[in-house]
Amino acid sequence: MTPAWTLASLTAPSLLGVLLHGVVELYAEVASEPLLDQPAVAIQPASVGGAKVSGVDGVDVGVATWSNPGPLNEKLDSFDAVTAMRHAGRVYLGFVSHSVEDPSLSRVAVLSSADEVSWRTEFEQTSAGTIHGPHLLLVGEELFAYLSVESEGRDDSRTPLSFYVKRGASGAWTAPTTLDLGDQLMSSVRTVGGRHLMTTYTGGSSVYHVDGDHRDVRMLMSADGVNWRPPLAGDVSMYRGGGSDSTVSSGDDGNLLAVVRNEAGDSSGWGASVCVAHAPQWSSWDCVNDPRNYGAATLFSHADQVYLVGERQLSDTGNYDQARGARWWRLLRNQAERLTTGKRCALYRFERAAKKFAFVVDLPSRGDTCSPAVIDGDGPGRYVVYAQSSDITGPDLPLQMAKQRPNRIYRYELTLEGEPSVRNAAWLQ
Repeated sequence: MTPAWTLASLTAPSLLGVLLHGVVELYAEVASEPLLDQPAVAIQPASVGGAKVSGVDGVDVGVATWSNPGPLNEKLDSFDAVTAMRHAGRVYLGFVSHSVEDPSLSRVAVLSSADEVSWRTEFEQTSAGTIHGPHLLLVGEELFAYLSVESEGRDDSRTPLSFYVKRGASGAWTAPTTLDLGDQLMSSVRTVGGRHLMTTYTGGSSVYHVDGDHRDVRMLMSADGVNWRPPLAGDVSMYRGGGSDSTVSSGDDGNLLAVVRNEAGDSSGWGASVCVAHAPQWSSWDCVNDPRNYGAATLFSHADQVYLVGERQLSDTGNYDQARGARWWRLLRNQAERLTTGKRCALYRFERAAKKFAFVVDLPSRGDTCSPAVIDGDGPGRYVVYAQSSDITGPDLPLQMAKQRPNRIYRYELTLEGEPSVRNAAWLQ
């Protein structure tokens, strides 16, 4: 029999986390209400320091109305976790959609298009848990879509299940196949420098745990998209702290750059961890704190530069770690500010010497936004960004209010020209 004090020690942090979560959301509801009456700040067509945003009005991809039999079609009206890839003359677009009225009901889908206007459904699946993904990866002529799903358990615990589906050369998709990742949740799956990489993390998705348990961020490699192994023998953590979602890329120097979302906080701070792993090993990450939270961001390289598309918080500095004091107090303050401020989807450039990101320009976006995907455009220096956003013609909704309303997936075009310079973010606020 488990002693009472042991049971209490195991359940108290989780129960306190649930309480904190409820308090923060209630505060966010009250604090956000007056902000709804403020006029929206227009985002003007921009050419900032060599980075130009064309098609600045954004294009609603229109997948909110894609045909699907059954009652779920009318309820799935909010989107996140966008991914995209070009393959065999088509663009494949993956996303998770869920009901604003019932967020526990989710659907994952992969669509494809020859013209990025008309879309057909390639794969879809519904789930009552929290879906992480989909992550698209091309291995030879086979297109993989990877997913992690968390189902609710006791005391706010979640048990992850990871699997993949595969589209062969014939165009047919396989049945879901389980990936044995243990308690790891998939964060990103990408081909970087000719190597297939998967980043994962342990510790679940909730940040409202105050027992000081840290998460492990790990990196796996694969030659065939099926068998994934650590870069070194054994179960190796690339990063240990408060991090969860991570994204990786590599520039012309051959070094690996990783950005880890750090909402749970650790001794280094809150916001994000920016990590560099030197070529050719990539198995030893050297990380520094960045007080900004970029959300579920993505990295891509252009010429000798690495860029990030991620969330920008519309506060005085955009920093996430404003509080001081006990960990639970800092956690509460940071989460409250996150939920009660507006958000944008923005482009940043990595500064190698300082190991930090410099703001370049906002994309037309608002509210519940920026789990983006970036693919090559139709010429040198041209890129296409797919990202979800609240109505880009509407008000600058605080995140708490925006998450209670529908959003859409938008398509943006970026043109990167010459050597970029940086302009202060304050001019857009």
